[in-house]
Amino acid sequence: LAAGSTLPETAIKPADSVELIKYGRMITAPYEVICNQKLELFACTLKSIGRMIANAIVTNCMTTLTTDTTQISSSVSGEFSYADLVSLASKISDYNVTTLLASPSIFGKISALPELAECKAADDNCIQLPFGPRIYRVSGYTGTGIVAIDRNYALQLITNTAGVVIEYEKLISKLTNNIIVSVYFNSQKVIPAASVMLVYKTA
Repeated sequence: LAAGSTLPETAIKPADSVELIKYGRMITAPYEVICNQKLELFACTLKSIGRMIANAIVTNCMTTLTTDTTQISSSVSGEFSYADLVSLASKISDYNVTTLLASPSIFGKISALPELAECKAADDNCIQLPFGPRIYRVSGYTGTGIVAIDRNYALQLITNTAGVVIEYEKLISKLTNNIIVSVYFNSQKVIPAASVMLVYKTA
């Protein structure tokens, strides 16, 4: 900057209040079932509930990320190419694309691209792309766009101080136990410029 020039300004403003959403599930079982079942089965049930809550939270994050996000059209109508993915990684100025997010169906199509034939799958839901980012399959997301983010700046996760809450209730009159697993959660964009979405180009 020349002497006397005004410096660029970044304003930090109070964020709008975000209403927390309660995600949870209740397990109801007779005393005899809980007392006599194998512990592994009960643990498996809790893990399954945790997975369902996690999927609901991820879906919430995808809704936040895809709302009012800059959209980039594919180069070919009705499909994505490897060149589109490479180009997408350069569309976030001042930030680095660390993560791509896609629905199971789009993830499957991207996985089948010949350019990714030698790519190593980190797990069943993730592929390491040759140019750096990982692409993740997001269960519960049904959109046809691919969301690219810098995970260090794109999104903040908001919860209450209690975290995951497990509540227990015994109903003597009905000889049942109720166990409730829940968490209050919501998400909010931090820097909108740290995310962009690749969408199908229409004919």
